[in-house]
Amino acid sequence: MDMTLELPRKGLIKQELISYEIEETTNMVVKKIHTRKYAEDGVDYIDTWNSEPLCEAKNVAISCCNNVEEINLNEDG
Repeated sequence: MDMTLELPRKGLIKQELISYEIEETTNMVVKKIHTRKYAEDGVDYIDTWNSEPLCEAKNVAISCCNNVEEINLNEDG
């Protein structure tokens, strides 16, 4: 999957790229959203970025292939 937003084209209205990351400096799980809104002319666009802290990254559940695995991110185990 391509992790970039498309260049403007006729008929394209809006795109969002959402990622969930652990900020190393704060040890917080952060939801980051990159939004691109395209103008009707098919040429111009406006990018915006938003970050939303969700929780401290002590224990994070990761879903993979319909299995949920809990990962302990504490340094002491």
